[in-house]
Amino acid sequence: MTTADREVPSRESLAQAALWYMWTKLNIDKSLIANLNSIKREFALIAAGAVAVSLGGGTYFTLLEEAKKARTCVSSCLALLSK
Repeated sequence: MTTADREVPSRESLAQAALWYMWTKLNIDKSLIANLNSIKREFALIAAGAVAVSLGGGTYFTLLEEAKKARTCVSSCLALLSK
């Protein structure tokens, strides 16, 4: 089986898995702050995933695109310095 033949999980199932994982980390013996502290990484991952999906699903952040942006930035900075 190649990677193209594998079924990609839907966003809903990934979100459900993240929420289930967060739910299992909650504990009524701990305070609210301690509970929120135990799942802060998951909140950050969900937010980062939402940003990546809203900006093209990760295709915008490929190595080639980052190299192009860096090259453009460096050339514009050098142009400003040479004036």
